[in-house]
Amino acid sequence: MCLLRDLGMTTVFGNPGSTELPFFRDFPKDFRYVLGLQESVVVSLTGAGVAEVDETRRRRVAWLADRLRGMTKDERALLVDAAELLRRIAAS
Repeated sequence: MCLLRDLGMTTVFGNPGSTELPFFRDFPKDFRYVLGLQESVVVSLTGAGVAEVDETRRRRVAWLADRLRGMTKDERALLVDAAELLRRIAAS
């Protein structure tokens, strides 16, 4: 916490698991803890986090578009059918 304080930070964002519990034993009163229930939510709470999430999404979409362009018409049709099957499985 000394390093965080030296850097002028007063807020900690997190999604703690059992290994982080000791961190909370002596959590300083002058800090604020913001609980995030999922890592991407916690990361996106900062400007740098938003930029990182946006860039990751852009790269993922580009990667997927490239793979889809490399598929045949029959392969893309099979993928559509598989997606529908997965939706039904998830809904059951």
